[in-house]
This record gives sequence, C-alpha cells and structure tokens, in this order.
Amino acid sequence: MASNMVHARIGPHQQADRVENPSADQISQELDTAEQRIVAMCIESALREDDFETAYSFVVSRLDASADDQWSWKAALKAGQYIRSSRSQQPTHLGTASGNLDIRHLEQRIECLATALRIAPASQLQEILKTFRRCEEQLHSAIQEEMASESAWEGLTQVPGAFQDPAASKAFIPRSTAATAAAQRTEDAPMSLASHLRMQRWAMESLIRKQETRRNERSMDSSIRGREIN
Repeated sequence: MASNMVHARIGPHQQADRVENPSADQISQELDTAEQRIVAMCIESALREDDFETAYSFVVSRLDASADDQWSWKAALKAGQYIRSSRSQQPTHLGTASGNLDIRHLEQRIECLATALRIAPASQLQEILKTFRRCEEQLHSAIQEEMASESAWEGLTQVPGAFQDPAASKAFIPRSTAATAAAQRTEDAPMSLASHLRMQRWAMESLIRKQETRRNERSMDSSIRGREIN
C-alpha cells in the first residue's frame, strides 16, 4: 500500500514537494524511505505489545543494514533496550539458541544494539555503546550463574559412599543426557560465546554486502526503467 501511495504521489511529503514527472531515482529513494518508516513502526508497535520476538525478527531480517534515516536506528535501539518481563510473549521456537530464556534474550538484545551501532549517527554512538556494554556484562553474569548452577546440580547428583565398584565407576559413569549437556556447556561456554560473537560479526558483514548488492541492483533497474520511459 505504501508503494502504491508513493507511485500515486499521495502524502504530505509528496504534496509539499510535488514533482509532475519524478525521476526513477527519486521514486526509488521515496520507496526506500517508506519501507524504512514502516519497518521502524512495526518494531515499535511490537515492543509496545511486549512482543519482543516479532520486534527482534524485524530488526535482524527487515531492517536495512545501510539505512541512513532517523527511524531505523532508533527502532533497533529501542529493541536493544527492551527488558523481558512477565508480560513478554514467550518464544515459540528456540532453534539452536540457549535454552535459558534470560541468556537468549540478552543475546538478542546485543544483536539489536549492534545493528543500532552500525546505522546510528556518530553523535549517538557513545550512548548506544554504554547500553551495549551493560548488556554484555549482564550476559556474562547470566552465563556465570548458569555455569555455577549446573556445577552445583551435578555435585548434588553424586551419591555419597562406596555403593558402586570403584573400578566400574571409573570405567563407566552413568549420567543423564541433561547433565552431560550441562557439563559440555560449562566447559565450552567462554569459547561458545566468543564463537557466537565472531559468527555474529561475520553475519553482519555478509548482510551489509548483500544489502549493498541489492541496492545497486535496484538502482540499476531504476535507471534502466528511466531510460526506457524517456
């Protein structure tokens, strides 16, 4: 609908600066602006409804990584500042993310703040960085708490006394799947976090390249259509 309004030259911006025969570049720019504003409004609307999962999805999949407008970075920042509460809608699919919802939420907030850092004006970077660092500290603390909790739980599950053959215990120690997974996460947590951040950075760089390619292709298509019209 927004695309149709732009092509029909409907709206206060078009009425104020009305051009009878706009160029293809001008129409393309107005379409980009309309898309950026709508995506930002969708993110803010989802946050008002405590639907962080939808807002996060829009930030990572629909927000233009090369946006230079005044709405996109604010929407990404608001998503990064959102704190999960009892009113927040629960995720329906965890995928490969952490089963700890607090850790998963902090990881998602960091992704949103990283997006805000990429597209925000230079004057706003310091404030966003403060929020980013606080979120990183909270994530580190949450991971440490989970590791300590899992270690304590493993200690409680060990049966005291020599009820089993020591040789058999050394040869084979029966453990639940959950305990095995917990121990593995405990041993690999720092490296997993570092790997996660590296993969996130690579994904960001890949996304930026894809967005630049898409914008260049769109610009070329618009230029071709403009020449055909003329």
